[in-house]
Amino acid sequence: MPRFISRYANHVLVMKPARKVIDEVEGITIVPGRRIQFVDGVYETDRSEEVKFIRNHRDFGVLIFEEKPAPGEEPQEPVVYTCQHCGKEFESSQALLRHVRKEHADLIGGQTSG
Repeated sequence: MPRFISRYANHVLVMKPARKVIDEVEGITIVPGRRIQFVDGVYETDRSEEVKFIRNHRDFGVLIFEEKPAPGEEPQEPVVYTCQHCGKEFESSQALLRHVRKEHADLIGGQTSG
């Protein structure tokens, strides 16, 4: 399971902010929406959209770091993305998306290129 470390003990990232006005109560800014809450500077998740959000966040590599397995620990199993149309497997979501657009355009209402 990916494990992220923040330099701030109770770091909060707002993943999907609501479209409401940001409130300020007693000097604390409150942003409604889906949150990622670090506890004691640590956040663990198996949710691929959260992992992707954190890895692409502007604080990643500056204030937030991904903890790598210690030597001797078993590495994480690689994520496999499977095409729902033909079952072919890919190592990245981008590769799967390219495949679907190229090979299954007729099933998703697109046009093939070339």
